[in-house]
Amino acid sequence: MINSKSCFKSEASTMQELVMDKARDYINKTKNPAFIQQLFPAYMNAKRDILGIKSVFAREYLNGLEGKATIGVLHGKKTWPVRININHCSGQTSMVCGWKSFWQYYKLQVNDVCVFEMTQHTPLSFKVIIFPAREQHKELQGYGNEANQLPPQRENKFKIYIRNNHMRSTPNIPIDFFKRYPKCDGKDVKLQVGEEWWVVKLIYYPHYGFGRFSRGWYTFVRECKLEVENNWEFDMIDEENLVLKVSISD
Repeated sequence: MINSKSCFKSEASTMQELVMDKARDYINKTKNPAFIQQLFPAYMNAKRDILGIKSVFAREYLNGLEGKATIGVLHGKKTWPVRININHCSGQTSMVCGWKSFWQYYKLQVNDVCVFEMTQHTPLSFKVIIFPAREQHKELQGYGNEANQLPPQRENKFKIYIRNNHMRSTPNIPIDFFKRYPKCDGKDVKLQVGEEWWVVKLIYYPHYGFGRFSRGWYTFVRECKLEVENNWEFDMIDEENLVLKVSISD
């Protein structure tokens, strides 16, 4: 007998995974510092006004900064004043005094996912890209989603903006590449830089609409000597042997 509760949990988990993947895909494509925050119940409590900021982001980009900041949606003109606060006992950096007004205005819900993109350091300013948990395929009016507005790329090549965090996480690969080369799914490919090459596995998730680098990626990104914080271009130069030439692109 099928357990309906288990099915519901599985479906909810898959949906949340999809939303998080869309948020990661956005971060892969933006050049600005950014962090992802899933909206847990503690951040959506009307009696509180606080949103935690990822500690890795806070250490690397805020570096102890406290004080006034502003937030607003990607293509919206309205902004909200907030404060960046550090709990000096726990070391947790948070956004307070304004976050509640923002999430109530946009009617955000528990488990929605937000990307906070730092567009300016002084004065501190964030654009918020909202990925609704139950409307992941819709673009809500006024929210915007720059990831869907990028110009199309040639099918035999693709570009990814490689950040420092891709030393620890694998970037997404555009769906058009897998439509052009379906046999790459689950296969080892060669990533060639100059005269050297590395074997990396590719995996395609058709239901999610993207693919990813898998086994071998971390070795490649550490050893290939290409500079991070740049656009890397992956060009299929040998379809029979699955060889992708990798270079830095403007």
